[in-house]
Amino acid sequence: MIGPPMEQTVGAVLARWGDTRVAEAVLAYRRHSAETGMYDNAVYPGIPAALADLVAQGWTLYVASAKRTRFARPILEHFGLA
Repeated sequence: MIGPPMEQTVGAVLARWGDTRVAEAVLAYRRHSAETGMYDNAVYPGIPAALADLVAQGWTLYVASAKRTRFARPILEHFGLA
């Protein structure tokens, strides 16, 4: 989910069914994400080559993410984008 803080987003989704277990749901999501879920992604075709070209041209690249660093860094490394 992309957007506001996880608690707010999950709270809104659960509220549709009258469920108030926000903290439990966020904990379950983060547990799954930390174990395997953070790698359930795919890199868009051409992105690694485009990034390599930019670096070869002397550009300094940065990452901006709402993900916690402890998740973002391993994801980038896993997909060869670090």
